[in-house]
Amino acid sequence: TVSFLSDSSPLTLHLPLNKAVNWEKRTKIAEEIVETERTYVNSLSLMLEVFHKSFNILAEQESNISYHDVKVIFSCSEIILSYNRELLKDLEIVINKWDPKYSKLGSIFATISAFLKTYMTYVSNYTAALRTLEKCKRDRQFSNMLHEKEEDPRLKNIPLSGILIMPVQRIPRYL
Repeated sequence: TVSFLSDSSPLTLHLPLNKAVNWEKRTKIAEEIVETERTYVNSLSLMLEVFHKSFNILAEQESNISYHDVKVIFSCSEIILSYNRELLKDLEIVINKWDPKYSKLGSIFATISAFLKTYMTYVSNYTAALRTLEKCKRDRQFSNMLHEKEEDPRLKNIPLSGILIMPVQRIPRYL
């Protein structure tokens, strides 16, 4: 868990420079945590908006791609996004009222243990997701749609596989 221990001494104008620097550093770390969480949530949201919806539509049509394929590729990413939106909301509440002397983010991260099981399901399914993605790429219609969707400028040249790995990489950042 992430823990920011605050100094219990009162803030005065006569702080030693190193204490003021520590509080400034603490504030920057907290802001960076919130910003990286915001970027992560935006990436997952875009993945679902750009790819998931389109692939479900493709699965509805007479295609070689099934709903099962789409489900395997995206696993429980919708649930993860929901959890992380809540986490981001809680982090933003704290950061908007941030006092480097008293504010802490650690207690927010202590609550995420409940949804780590969902992350574990995602990680366990990750290899199958990539295999299914590769299988689906052999379908011309799917491959064309994937390529078209990966051109979306909001993705900033990150391919679907680059977004699919994000939840796998995210877990160590929370621990």
